[in-house]
Amino acid sequence: MKKEEYKDVIHEWKGDFAIITRGNKKGIIYIDGTIVIEPIFDYVEHNNYHTILASYDNSKSNFDILLGTFGDGYVCIEERERTQYGSTRIQYFVNKNMEKVLVFDEIWAMKNDIDIDEFHIPLHTTCHFYNGILKIDVAVDEYFGRLFEININGDVKYIGETHYKEFITESIENYLNYDGYEEFEYYNIENDSYRDALDDDIEAMGNLD
Repeated sequence: MKKEEYKDVIHEWKGDFAIITRGNKKGIIYIDGTIVIEPIFDYVEHNNYHTILASYDNSKSNFDILLGTFGDGYVCIEERERTQYGSTRIQYFVNKNMEKVLVFDEIWAMKNDIDIDEFHIPLHTTCHFYNGILKIDVAVDEYFGRLFEININGDVKYIGETHYKEFITESIENYLNYDGYEEFEYYNIENDSYRDALDDDIEAMGNLD
């Protein structure tokens, strides 16, 4: 399907993706004319350049479409369902008809010996399936993440760790200074315990001998 054939129903381009309408339904199209999601939603809007928010009428779920994951005809969805106890969240890859082809759930995690609480594809990611393989960097915290290769059948190959920045190994005292003490007019207090006390209560200055 060429993009020009949809020109009468394409609107709201943002980056390489746009919302399309057919009848009263909405979907998503890529800049080369490929349909990402067929017009099946009742509500669709751009969140930003990274995600599109979609939903159905009378549904308890909202769907974030992670645009950076579009490849090989698949795109990752983060579904958030409202329940009486709060909300639940699950991620999965779908084809253009919103049929699930790979679900990141407890069953998948147990099969591949993965902690599902640590596995989460970021909404702003640019990783996607290419020739049937998804290469993904899953951040554990601000210091490091884990690299995986996942095929469309859900089989996982662990590649190793990736480090974003180094842990501080020097004494924290090397990073401290007392610039603020002059501002509070107790720069002449050299006793560390007194300094700590004044940090907690600068009004205590009059109680120090």
